Amino acid sequence: MSTEVAQNVEEIILSLIDRFPVKVWSYLATIFGDLSDGTHVKIPGPLLSKLTERIGIKPEAMRVALHRLRKDEWLSSEKVGRVSLYKLNAMRDQETRWASRRIFSAHLHEEQTLYLVFNDPSEESHAAIQEPVLEIGKDIYLTPCKIQSKSAHALVLKTRSNELPDWMKKKFIQDGWERDCEDFLQAVKALQSHTGSFAELSFLDRATVRLMLVHNWRRLVLRLPEVVELIQSPDWVGQTCRAETLWLLERLPRSDLDGLVQDTYEPITETVGDCF
Repeated sequence: MSTEVAQNVEEIILSLIDRFPVKVWSYLATIFGDLSDGTHVKIPGPLLSKLTERIGIKPEAMRVALHRLRKDEWLSSEKVGRVSLYKLNAMRDQETRWASRRIFSAHLHEEQTLYLVFNDPSEESHAAIQEPVLEIGKDIYLTPCKIQSKSAHALVLKTRSNELPDWMKKKFIQDGWERDCEDFLQAVKALQSHTGSFAELSFLDRATVRLMLVHNWRRLVLRLPEVVELIQSPDWVGQTCRAETLWLLERLPRSDLDGLVQDTYEPITETVGDCF
């Protein structure tokens, strides 16, 4: 890798860290979500150390975060020789898959059929509504999931996302969310000018740039209820940010775990063998 490319990579990583401070436990959750990809992989502790140290996280902070994630039953661990292997617990793995669907979907903003459900407030028995669902008022819900229009305890109206009033679309967007989205979009567009250099990056640096992108996009996306995103117009900043981020991530494909291990900590392959 040339000196110029190395400097560019360092500037990119430092810029992302400066603009979007990282919580260690949250970044570890991103690592497991992106590298696992629903395959129940076991990630060696030394690799986690390399990935976190690359963005300036100290070893003590990582150990504390791992302890917290184990205590909260996010992770389980086992020893193989001298190496600790970590994996997502079953329930957290399922949650991670759900989050990944939202993070990486390119089709959330296509015009959708929606259902407005007005439940009878005097009845304990309400219409069954599946996720995703948004409560827009007392006993009033909005969902893309099909619901029987005839119900003894609810009025169900069918509508389209483009028919909803602007006040409803904006009401549930958190204060500051669109500003944060604009800020992240600027960082994404700045990164797009470096795509020609991605092939020259080491496994570690390529994984780090991708993980920082996924991490910050994940934090943005999961701050909004899914239905809030579904009802926005195609020219909404969130849709632009989604399209530009996914375009960039296509040029930074998910890292191959074996290749990443060999590139960052070769002795693991001798100790662990086929334990991945």
